[in-house]
Amino acid sequence: MTYWQDQQAWQKLLGDLVAIPSVTGSTGEREMILYIHLLLSQLPYFQAHPEHLRTWPTGDGRYALTALARSVPESPQTVILLSHFDVVPVDEFGPWQTCAFDIQRMTQVLMQEDCAPADVQGEVQGEVQGGGWVAGRGSMDMKGGLALHLTLLERATLGAFPGNVLLVTVPDEEANSLGMRTMVPALRKLADSCGLIYRCVLNSEPVFSSPVGSHDHVVYSGSVGKVLPGILCCGKEAHVGEPCSGINATLLASTVATKLEVNPELCDQHGMEASPPPTVLWQADLKQQYSVKIPHRAIVFANLFILRRSGLEVERQLLALLRQAARNAESIYRDRLASSPAAPARRAEVHIRTLSYRELCQYALAKHGRTALTDATEQALASQPASLDARTQSVLCAEAVANLCPELAPMLVLFFAPPFYPAVSSSGHPRVERVLEALTQYAQSRHGVSLQRKHYFPGISDLSYIGLQQSEQEMEAIVANMPIWNRGYDLPLSDMSRVVAPVLNLGPLGRDAHQVGERLHADSAWHITLDLLHCTITELLSSPD
Repeated sequence: MTYWQDQQAWQKLLGDLVAIPSVTGSTGEREMILYIHLLLSQLPYFQAHPEHLRTWPTGDGRYALTALARSVPESPQTVILLSHFDVVPVDEFGPWQTCAFDIQRMTQVLMQEDCAPADVQGEVQGEVQGGGWVAGRGSMDMKGGLALHLTLLERATLGAFPGNVLLVTVPDEEANSLGMRTMVPALRKLADSCGLIYRCVLNSEPVFSSPVGSHDHVVYSGSVGKVLPGILCCGKEAHVGEPCSGINATLLASTVATKLEVNPELCDQHGMEASPPPTVLWQADLKQQYSVKIPHRAIVFANLFILRRSGLEVERQLLALLRQAARNAESIYRDRLASSPAAPARRAEVHIRTLSYRELCQYALAKHGRTALTDATEQALASQPASLDARTQSVLCAEAVANLCPELAPMLVLFFAPPFYPAVSSSGHPRVERVLEALTQYAQSRHGVSLQRKHYFPGISDLSYIGLQQSEQEMEAIVANMPIWNRGYDLPLSDMSRVVAPVLNLGPLGRDAHQVGERLHADSAWHITLDLLHCTITELLSSPD
């Protein structure tokens, strides 16, 4: 008897997985791991080998899961199937929230012309009506990939592959990747205790935009990196009746945001591939309440993707851009004060400093000493709830250090906040190149599919934590500028450097991740992607090197 080896059973599995509302941080996320464990514990292999099915606590009430299917005869050669089971919230579904986690109902909603959401009518609706699609939160990102992995794992328990398959599925990928950061040390322990050699970490995040009609599928030999630079903008206090005597932090923030937003200078490149430009994710003044005092503190956060740049290069590039923003703000104040009839007759020249968080800490350390510096940041967090967002925690720490150094204002302070995803690429790895050549030929001959090769998965993934492709010294510019590093957030850098394996991402076709119209092309997932994944695992475990 098999469980998920025909399309009808597989689509039921997918529907059951989607039906659990495993929103990051919710009770549904905790329920999901119990359900997956229950499913796998019913397989005869894990009934005979329960020690190969394990959960791993993340320290906050959530769990990741591993399931190891060993080959017969036993071999150390192992392919890891990596997935995440958390999903983003469904606030944007509006009146359709009640069916957001029901594949059948949500698919029907997208197909019905009279009641579908306005933003999915037209082209989206026509595509779904064409057949083969299923909708619902998590159907694409990434329970479709998880369902494929469960099918492949069942095959592995039945002896389908010439080596081992290790399923790894984690929570929290959509937020801070605590699940994967927990699993990196666990993978090292499993390798040591079970005598495993990791041939590859194979993720199945979905392909976001490949047109179904063209029969294009995409395989990625890496995953984009991401940093979250924050800029603390410190102005100078003043009463609104005398604004010319102060520096408004919101103007500083605006000049910074203008420099950052979709700035092509901050795109990273690898061959013909380029990262998307940065975009501002959060911009606000830090006044706690209304008053007639001008805002003297503001914050800007931006998303910044990286491919090949080191942490030091990122720091240098951002500081150079902030110096330009500072000069622009100075020019605005100089020109407007010169022409303002209300400006004081004698006024000081505006000069805005630019420095990194670690430079600010070095200044505060030299002036006040280690104890004062530590106390300031710890007190900033002590009065806050433990559930406070990591970005807000970072702002509070940066502001606490700035409070020790008021004489430096006005200034722009660069720091980094979680999450941090190092870029990873296995392009050029001999095993990867051999496998991809064989897979490309197989896809064309077996399915008539043109398998497109790209160096980086663009959607951010937990593959970033496999192997450390920069030295710890090269990453120091990020780590040293992260106010809450080792205060609730860190990366297992030592273990990352020891869990070394090439990475690939080969997933099903999908559309509209994190949107109302999120959907998976289930037909091609079952008939094409599953077969390509089976071929990939076989090639990885049998390829000589």
